[in-house]
Formats: sequence, structure tokens, C-alpha cells
Amino acid sequence: MRKLSAGLLISAMCGLFTCQPGFLQVARAQEATVEASNKESAEILFAEALELKKGGNMAGALDSFARAIRLDRTILANDDQGLIDALKKDCEEKLKTSPDDVKMLELLGFVHAVCYSDYPAAIACYQKVYELVTDQSIKDRTEALIERLKLSAEVQQSYQQEVTASLRDERLK
Repeated sequence: MRKLSAGLLISAMCGLFTCQPGFLQVARAQEATVEASNKESAEILFAEALELKKGGNMAGALDSFARAIRLDRTILANDDQGLIDALKKDCEEKLKTSPDDVKMLELLGFVHAVCYSDYPAAIACYQKVYELVTDQSIKDRTEALIERLKLSAEVQQSYQQEVTASLRDERLK
């Protein structure tokens, strides 16, 4: 019975792809559209954040900036006019009064990882998130993220050691 079910499933999947030529191209085009939409939305949010900052609404600016960098990390290539540091400090200040705020811990972890490449600090934030949440699917995603961050930290450390060794070798020549 299982062999028959698996065979039917495989046949159905093959039929799906053969009956719909261009299926993968359509899926890729949809992904590209979503990415372009996210990039455009992120740029709008980033511009809004800068305007809010100029207008003295730092809380609104930080909220818009955080949403922008989550949508499209390439926003970080722009001159943020101090928003990254302000976002980090804001998270740290809020966590002093509410140390178990999962959303703030997650945001600070994201800022450490994406904006500063400070993987140990990001891992610490996400480990606390893991300890605080009860939803198993969130725990699983957080655990997977922690593992990826650990790998990134290892790669970063290895690269730094190579550069240090190379510079030392150059000085010794």
C-alpha cells in the first residue's frame, strides 16, 4: 500500500510539472516581484525613519528603521545617520526595565547579528529567547538560528586568525 501511495504521489508531482510548463519560471518571477516589493517598502520605511528623526520623533524613527532593515538588509549600506546605534541603545534600555521582553531580545539579537556581526552577543539574546518562549515551533526556529550564528562566529574567527597570521608573516619578512 505504501509503495502504491508513494508511486501515485511521484506520478502526480511529475504530472504537475509536465502539465504546467514554465511553472518554475513563474515561481521565480513571483519571488523576484516579492523581493522588489520588499526593497521598495524598505526604502520607503528608511526614508520615513530619517524624516521622523529629523522631526524629533525618535521612537517612530527607530520603529520604521527596524522594519526597513528586516525587509531588506541592503538598507544598511545607506547612511543611517546614527539610527543603528540608537536602535541598539533603545533595545538595551528597554531590556533594563523588561529583561524578559522576547520581542526586544529578538530585535537586539537581530541588530547584533546583522548590523554589527557580533555573533556571540546575538547568540546570547537568542538563547534567552529560546528559554523564554513556550511555542515549540518558535523554539525550533530559534535553535536553528542559534546554530547558524555559531557557524558564522566560527567562520569569522577563522578568518580573523588567517588575517592575523598573514599580517604577522608579512612583518617577519
